[in-house]
Formats: sequence, C-alpha cells, structure tokens
Amino acid sequence: WQSATGGAQAADAPASPGVITRARLDRRRAERLNERLFARRPAMDEFKFDLLVIGSGPAGESAALNAAKHGLRAAVIEDRRMVGGRCTHSGTIPSKALRHAVKDLTRYNTNAIFRAIGEPSRISFQTLLQNAGTVIRRQVAMRSQYYAKNRIAMYFGVASFIDANTVRVTLPDGAIE
Repeated sequence: WQSATGGAQAADAPASPGVITRARLDRRRAERLNERLFARRPAMDEFKFDLLVIGSGPAGESAALNAAKHGLRAAVIEDRRMVGGRCTHSGTIPSKALRHAVKDLTRYNTNAIFRAIGEPSRISFQTLLQNAGTVIRRQVAMRSQYYAKNRIAMYFGVASFIDANTVRVTLPDGAIE
C-alpha cells in the first residue's frame, strides 16, 4: 500500500504522527463502527432482571407494570418493532376502531337531525383503515410512555429460552443478545 507521501511503506513501519495511513484510517473507522454498534448495548450485569416478560400484549404489559410498581427490575421482549402485542396491532384495537367508526357513520346517516343537513355520508374502506392506523399509533405511543415512565427495559427481537434462568434474544438484524 502507499503512504500519504506517495512512497511505498511496509505495513509494520511506524508512520509520522501527522500522516494518516490506511491502517490508521481503517482503525478509526472500526473504532467509530464499534462505538455505534455497542453504544446502545448495556454492560452484561445490566441484563439481569427480576422479571423478564416475553410479549407486550395485555398480560405482559400488566405483569411488567405490576413488577415495576413493586420495585422489581423488569424488562419486556417484543418480537414486533412496536409495543402492544397482537391485541394492539391485529386484534382487539383495530377491530374496535373499525367497528366504532362504522357505528358512528351509521348513527350519523340514520339520525333525523343529521339527515336534515343533507345526503347520507359515505366513507371508503381505505379511510376507515387509516383511522384505525391512527388509533393504533396513539395506543403504541401511550403504551411506550408507560414503559418509559416505569423504567421498564424494552428489547425488540425474538426470545428463546437457553435454560431456566437464561433467555436469548435474536434481534431483527440477526445479532444475538
């Protein structure tokens, strides 16, 4: 490889302090990459919890919040990128949001007071789904605040048991914690 001055340089030859060699550049890049990758990772003793909940649905949320309120160190592992579990994202909350919107629209269209204003209103299914999406986002934000306020650690990945006291979390990028 070439040194900054253009001459050939042995890989183990010391470079002058002001010259940035390829080895120094690669080391700096590696150090910056490690800082970014490992800055979010806590020390190993920070992975010890009194309660570890797998899933942030209603039962998991309740267990984690109850533990935190009783002074226990709790963490939640969720396989989605947002809290709430299946209930919030594909079950109860979306179906109730859709049902509520349709019920309001039906009430509006059949109520004599509103009929006097004009023609019945129509809303596309896409608009109903967008409304449900807004409700879901509000639920996720509210639940995230609960976890943050109660200092409950959140990990996003797939949990699996290694033994009775150890859980492995496979992160979305494939890394294992």
